[in-house]
Amino acid sequence: ITWTEHFLARYKTEFCNSTYENYKRNLQKWVNPVWKGKYLDEISSSDVHSIIFEHLTGVSSYTRKTFLKIIKRSFNMAIEEGVLQR
Repeated sequence: ITWTEHFLARYKTEFCNSTYENYKRNLQKWVNPVWKGKYLDEISSSDVHSIIFEHLTGVSSYTRKTFLKIIKRSFNMAIEEGVLQR
């Protein structure tokens, strides 16, 4: 299962539809083109840095912060579920 598939499947069942749709839209727009089919354990901190500071162009610092929050939530969720090890 890819990173975005795992994250979105969990969020679809736990959060309201508007949150799910917002996360899905942001991930499809910014993450999927860059990380494509990477698996959770293949994503490094430099990949996260790259997407936040190199690929999120033309957005405010607030948008960058919000997007980083989405990424952090997904990795914390994966750690809690035992998908990733810290």
